Amino acid sequence: MKTKRTPESSIERSSIALIRAIKEGEFAASSLAGPERRACVEHLHAEGWGAVEVAELLSVSVRTVRRDIAELREEHNATSDPKFVSRMVGMLMQEGEIARMRLRRLGRDKDSMPADRIAAERAAWEVVRDLVRTLQGLGFLPSAVTQVQAELTHRMKGDELLSELREIETITKDIELADTPGLDARLGAIRSRLVPQVATAPDSKGSPTKDVDASTRGGTA
Repeated sequence: MKTKRTPESSIERSSIALIRAIKEGEFAASSLAGPERRACVEHLHAEGWGAVEVAELLSVSVRTVRRDIAELREEHNATSDPKFVSRMVGMLMQEGEIARMRLRRLGRDKDSMPADRIAAERAAWEVVRDLVRTLQGLGFLPSAVTQVQAELTHRMKGDELLSELREIETITKDIELADTPGLDARLGAIRSRLVPQVATAPDSKGSPTKDVDASTRGGTA
């Protein structure tokens, strides 16, 4: 019959060694210190053990196990830090490259069947594809620009448009662009289209506007 013993310096033992000793009956789970217990809880939880199973193995209540899990999550809580993001991206790229190379080696194994080689190559490609998508989602790689086509209509009254046109003409004179070939003709064409609109546009009372700036009749200023 095995006798349970408490090592003098159990804190120096890894959580795996402690769990193994507890399973084999060589160590009393009730003798675990708080940090040791949490280390064991963390390992077992990562292995997929439920809170009830962990509590039974470590001889503690389910509530204690859940509290340990909550504290572990709090300890591992990440804060917003650009350096942390860069480190995580670097680790992600490294793990992706390792996974890709392993798949490539499996695909090139001389004992692999043709179908297995194809599957390995495809899996390696999917690793790269998923890595690219992840980096795009994190903003480390550009994404394809989505072209959006739309019509934008800004409705202005005729007199407002004429006022804007006068401003444009004034600016072109000030910066000596009035002699630019074709510019005067274009401005004149715009004015000729606006003047009839102003003359026939109803005012706020619903009546056609009669007062039109005389300087806007008959071509450019």
